[in-house]
Amino acid sequence: MGIKEIRWHKGSAEFVLEADRKLLVPAFRQAALERVAVGSMPWGLAFDGNALWCSNIGSSDVSKIDIASNTLVATVTVGQTPLGLTFDGSHIWVVVSGSSSVKKIDVNTNLVVATVSAGYSPYAAVFDGTYVWVASFSSHDVTKVDVASNTAVATIGVDHAATAVTFDGSYLWVATVRALKKIDVDNDQVIATIDLETGDHELAFDGTHLWVSNATNGTVSVIDVSTGSVDATLDLRGGPMGMVYDGFSIWVTHSNRHRVSRIDVMGRVVRASVGTGVHPRGLAFDGTHIWVSNRGSDSVSKIPVLPLP
Repeated sequence: MGIKEIRWHKGSAEFVLEADRKLLVPAFRQAALERVAVGSMPWGLAFDGNALWCSNIGSSDVSKIDIASNTLVATVTVGQTPLGLTFDGSHIWVVVSGSSSVKKIDVNTNLVVATVSAGYSPYAAVFDGTYVWVASFSSHDVTKVDVASNTAVATIGVDHAATAVTFDGSYLWVATVRALKKIDVDNDQVIATIDLETGDHELAFDGTHLWVSNATNGTVSVIDVSTGSVDATLDLRGGPMGMVYDGFSIWVTHSNRHRVSRIDVMGRVVRASVGTGVHPRGLAFDGTHIWVSNRGSDSVSKIPVLPLP
C-alpha cells in the first residue's frame, strides 16, 4: 500500500503533506512556524503593506505586529467585539460589532481618527478602491462608507444575516447565512442571488472564482463569478471558516481541527495541512507568509508559503 501522507512535528506545529509533495519536506523542516502573542480571542486579520493587524474580541482592541521581527508594536483600543478588518491604502478599518460601527485607524500614528455607524452588529468589511463596505449580521444589510468624508452614503438590504463580504474588481459579493448576493457598486443594487446551504460563510476571490466556506456543513464551494454557477464543492470538514488567496492557493482555517489547509486552485485539492494554535479563525497574506489568528490560544501563527510542485 502506497504512502498517502507525511506527518511530522516541530515544536507545537504539526505538518502534514500529501505524498506527491515529499520533496518539499526538507524546506518545511527548515522553516519554523512562528507564533506571536496578541490580545484575547483574536479574530480578523489585515495586512497594510508593512504590518499585520489583528482584532481581539476578548480584549476589545486591535494588535499591530511587525512582520519582520514578529513582535507586537502597538495595541489600539476600539471597543466591544471588534471583528472584520480591511485596509484602504493608508488606514485600517475595524468593524466593531458591539457599537454597530466601523473605526478608522491611521497606520502611522496608530490612532482612531474616525468612527462611522454601520448597520446593527456589523461583521465584516472590504475596501473596493473608493469605498469601505460593511456587512451587518443583525440588520441584514451592507453599508457603503465614503473613506474620504468618513460618512455612510448608502445601505443595501441583503435579506438575511451577513457574515462575509468581498470585491471581485467589478462587483461586491456578500455572503449571508442563506445566500450569496451580487451587488452593483455603482448603482448600489443587488443584481443576483445565489442560494447557499444554511451556515456561517466566508469568502475569497481568486481572480475568476469565488470560494465560499460553510463552517456548518464542512464544505467549500467554488463559484464562477461570470455565470454564478457552482463549479465544485469540496468536503473539508473540521469547521472551515476563514479564507485567503495567495496568488496560487486558497488557504482555509479549520476551527475544530486546529489547522489550516492549502488548496490548489487549479486542481481544487488540498495540497498541504499545517497545525496552528487552538481554534484558528482569520487569515491574511503578506506576500511571503500566511498569518492565522488563533482564537483559542490568543496568538497569531506565521506560515511560510512554499512553491507547489
